[in-house]
Amino acid sequence: MLKKLLATTAISAMMATGAMAQTNDTDTTNQPMAEQPASPDKAPAGGMEAQPNDSMSAPTGETAEAPAKPMDSSVFLTEQSQDQVKASSYIGQTVYNQSDEAVGDINDLLFTKDGGVDGAIIGVGGFLGIGEKDVAIKFSEIDVQNDEDGDLHLVIDGSKEALEAAPDFVDLDDQKAQADAAAQQSQTESGGMGTSTGGAPATGEPAQSN
Repeated sequence: MLKKLLATTAISAMMATGAMAQTNDTDTTNQPMAEQPASPDKAPAGGMEAQPNDSMSAPTGETAEAPAKPMDSSVFLTEQSQDQVKASSYIGQTVYNQSDEAVGDINDLLFTKDGGVDGAIIGVGGFLGIGEKDVAIKFSEIDVQNDEDGDLHLVIDGSKEALEAAPDFVDLDDQKAQADAAAQQSQTESGGMGTSTGGAPATGEPAQSN
């Protein structure tokens, strides 16, 4: 009896195991296959490779610069000649009269647009730069000499008093400032004339007393 029970139990276990295995195989077989991703190496239709766009590869807003044109060597000055004087040699130099008396100092030079020296601005009067005024004279009126040491010696035919009495030199910046100030003053005066500060005069006849 015991042997028969054990045999029956073993057969039942084998049948259950076979049924489970069959079920798993069926589920695996019926499960849909996963879709494979498209290959990135796949060529486009027609078998032609995609070509890069030239307009995308070139940077925008940039142009190739042309190589700099070399300058002609004849335009360069390589050394100072004996008849050439630097502007810095004039500025700050004392100006003398015919009696070798100091009458002023060169404060600046006036050049024309074509490179010529048109005039010299001389500071005259005052003391240590205080109260000094600028007077300009034509550069041709200055006798450029050299002293015994080879330094510049500038001489004019005029006295210190004559320079102090000469009209002030007004440069372009000062001219503009004066014009702006005059325009502002004119605008202020014209605006003030249109306003009245007093009260309006009374009109009508005075009341009569009974």
